[in-house]
Amino acid sequence: MKKLAFFLGKLLVSVSLLYLVFRRVDGGAVLAMFRRVDWWFAGAACVLCLGGLVLGASRWMVLLPQGEAASRPSFPLLLRQYFVGHFYNTLLPGGFGGDIVRGVISKQHAGTLASAMAAVILERIVGLLGIIAVAFVSAALCGPLLVRSGLLPVAVFGAVAIVLGTVGLIGSLHLLARASWPNWLIQRGPPRIARLAIAVDEYRERRGAVLLSLLVTVAIQLIMVAAVYAIAKGIAAPVGLVDCLLIVPLIQLVSCIPISISGLGIREAAFVVLLGQLGVPEGQSLGVSLFFFAIMVGLAIVGGAIHVLPQEAIDSRRQAPRAPVE
Repeated sequence: MKKLAFFLGKLLVSVSLLYLVFRRVDGGAVLAMFRRVDWWFAGAACVLCLGGLVLGASRWMVLLPQGEAASRPSFPLLLRQYFVGHFYNTLLPGGFGGDIVRGVISKQHAGTLASAMAAVILERIVGLLGIIAVAFVSAALCGPLLVRSGLLPVAVFGAVAIVLGTVGLIGSLHLLARASWPNWLIQRGPPRIARLAIAVDEYRERRGAVLLSLLVTVAIQLIMVAAVYAIAKGIAAPVGLVDCLLIVPLIQLVSCIPISISGLGIREAAFVVLLGQLGVPEGQSLGVSLFFFAIMVGLAIVGGAIHVLPQEAIDSRRQAPRAPVE
């Protein structure tokens, strides 16, 4: 009952925000804008978003356990599983279902379910820290633009929230790095939590992998900035690359707040408000957001198709015997 109430609450938030956004925008103008889209830029945005997912799978591969109990999975297999996780995270309620699915299906490669889930959890934390890092750097580089556009109050509020979130995340990582807390969980906590604590604690010896995954996250965020810029160019929105560098990390952070379904509604409202402060018409701001979401949904559908198609069928096509050369 609590899960249903939580889902209905998130659905209400998404629907309410979308209603408020669409009330301010001429739907016919948005449709006309999509009909005039430059498909070269749209295609570039699709390729960039696809590249972001490929890098995400690479980050996950870096963080997977490397112990004796773990088997080294191939990157194509991890990429397949990452796409499946993207399908669940994007198209199903909750936003975290894909993480659970990835943890379960990668158990055979990680050695234990606890090790697989530890890699997924740490990837989530590192991903959020990477977004925060890009948001900080872009805000520092775009300081004059913040003042001219009137976004300074928004940036100050966001900075406070980011600082609090960063303190919480760094505090969590510091807690993970202490040798005493896993022992406490092992002795008094539930067995599953204790095994997960041991698996996470092993990353104290893999700081290089964690740092590398953080750098990959920064690259992913920069790719998302470029994708949004390509979308804006495709629909002739007056948005510059510096504008995208400033707002996209903030929108990514806002979309992570678990009060809506897959960030739907929050993301659209954030695009309209932030781009509006930069002088972009509301219709074009909403168009950028909807186009970006459509690309991510399209990639999620690909992940769903991969999930439905048995792995044996993929392997058989990939390893089909060639005709002998006479």
